[in-house]
Amino acid sequence: MRDINLLPGEIFEEEASRRNRVLLLMVLVLLVVLLAFLTLGRLATIREREDDLRAQQQANAAKQAEIDSLGQFEVPLQEFEARAELVTAALAGDVSWARLLNDLGRFIPDRVWLNTLTGNDDQVSVSGIAFEYEDVANWLRSVDNTSYAGLGSTWVTSVTATDVSGVEVVTYQSDAQLTDEAAGTRIASRIPEIS
Repeated sequence: MRDINLLPGEIFEEEASRRNRVLLLMVLVLLVVLLAFLTLGRLATIREREDDLRAQQQANAAKQAEIDSLGQFEVPLQEFEARAELVTAALAGDVSWARLLNDLGRFIPDRVWLNTLTGNDDQVSVSGIAFEYEDVANWLRSVDNTSYAGLGSTWVTSVTATDVSGVEVVTYQSDAQLTDEAAGTRIASRIPEIS
């Protein structure tokens, strides 16, 4: 059997309309609550970012203050570097003459002696006396030797037989190039390392 409703149709329509309004109102309230929740979440994120930004700005300011406090060392450092350049320029081509002459004294063969020795940062010139031509050859062999690394490319420019107090001797002139082994090490001791 079928239900029969004796109420007028407008009541049903009004009741359906009221239900729709309540449902719509509930959806709107839910939407407002959802938007409020999202907005509060975004505000909390913005506050965190602002706090991070302030903390980073404070860290940057502290670093800048540290950098500024080190500025007092800039002028002395520039002065040090300028003086180091002067020392480097002054000692360019420095030769360790003490070591070179000490080693030369050890390598001079018997029956040969030196009269003069002149040198610059490039080569050494020697004049000397030997008893025989073979002694001059021994001079060349002993000085132009891998054991004596201070000189290289040694050659004799002149040899002359002469008489000294009734004894026949040979006078000679010899030149040699200075090698890297003859270089001085004073630059390292004159310019301290800054760390």
